[in-house]
Amino acid sequence: MHLAVKAVIALVVLFIAGCIGMAVAGICPPAGPWPQPPWCGSPGSATGYHFEGDIFANDMRDEAMTQEDMNRLATAAHNNGMKIGWKTSLHYADMSRYVKSGLSGTIGADTAADWQRWSQTPRTTAWTKEYFTKYRALLLQKAAMLNEAGFDEMILTPGWNTPNFHPEEREANELWKATIRDVKAAFRGRVGVVLDTYGFMDGKNVNEDWTQYDYYAIADDCYYFLYSIPPKYIVSQDTEISTLTREYGAYLDTLGQNAKAKNIRIHLVPGIFSYKGGAVANRFDIDPLDVKNPAVIAAQPDWSGQAAAYDALFTAAEGRGEIAGIIPTGFAWDDSMDPEVPPKLSIGIQFRTKPAEGVITKWAQAVKAAR
Repeated sequence: MHLAVKAVIALVVLFIAGCIGMAVAGICPPAGPWPQPPWCGSPGSATGYHFEGDIFANDMRDEAMTQEDMNRLATAAHNNGMKIGWKTSLHYADMSRYVKSGLSGTIGADTAADWQRWSQTPRTTAWTKEYFTKYRALLLQKAAMLNEAGFDEMILTPGWNTPNFHPEEREANELWKATIRDVKAAFRGRVGVVLDTYGFMDGKNVNEDWTQYDYYAIADDCYYFLYSIPPKYIVSQDTEISTLTREYGAYLDTLGQNAKAKNIRIHLVPGIFSYKGGAVANRFDIDPLDVKNPAVIAAQPDWSGQAAAYDALFTAAEGRGEIAGIIPTGFAWDDSMDPEVPPKLSIGIQFRTKPAEGVITKWAQAVKAAR
């Protein structure tokens, strides 16, 4: 009897030790009918979750943006002659595990693995309906707060773990439309959405069939994020302005044709990396926060290259009626010179204090003068 009890206790201890080891190592069991452990994030077909506001960026406050925060931001923007919009991010993974990833130099690999697991899980009708029910409720709650603060725009598409809906694209399209209409009825400003970078360009992003979507046509504004020139538009690794202008021109030809076909105009949101060849590299293993990653360590800053790419993009976009505007992303972190901060911001999309800031300012002033 004693031996049997000891054997059971030993098995329990072994199971607990195994779970702890898997959590520390970030190991996840294969997908199956069993539930995934907390450190592996929620599988894409699981229901019963809830949205919880948190911040995991420039501070460690475990809270969502408050009404006071929104009021202060809107007042500051309007006092400086600017408009202000709101956009959120979602994640279906335990973000704290990336702290460990940073210590080992595997942020890029770990986030890629989590995204692969999350995005490649087929959605169900139940999951799709529940997602829109919960996310729509969140958006309407934020709309009331943003109205009070006086925000000018809500961008509904979340970032980070942006959900895809294969094979439920048709149903998701109708639910998106209902969500956009509900937010438009509640929010006094403009309502925008983000177009999928690859889905809108090619009609498909991995498994998700973007030809089934047209919900974005009823939004007030459509935003399109671009980081690197897609390989099919690259004619050489030459990063001279003239070459980049031709490549961006071919890229924008496709986007323009797609926009005209859907009777929309798009706002480009470029985030061009400032390492050597960043505009044409199409690398997704370089995250400036991943300071121990050999690829990040090896990447060499090229601020003049980033500036040239922005100049080429603005030149290629000039006069295109289907482009409603260009809003560069990365105006943050004014201490971009290494090694003043651990993140290698000198190779990131940040353009503040880099030569690209001067190029962007030049074009902005020219556009303003022409109005």
